[in-house]
Amino acid sequence: PGDMIVADDDGAVVIPADLIDFVADEGGEHELMESWLVMEVEKGEKLPGLYPPNEANKKRSEDWKKSR
Repeated sequence: PGDMIVADDDGAVVIPADLIDFVADEGGEHELMESWLVMEVEKGEKLPGLYPPNEANKKRSEDWKKSR
């Protein structure tokens, strides 16, 4: 009881009740990073250094988030 089930066409995940807040917070942050990565790749940036992000790209993504 209290666990969350999230499902889509690719499958399902059960999130234990005591981790729901953590997953929701981290998931939102991860989604923002993914959005920034896709934008950068679409602009022609190369994936190495973007994912996983090096220090320079971590700063660029943080600056982008602040400007939104």
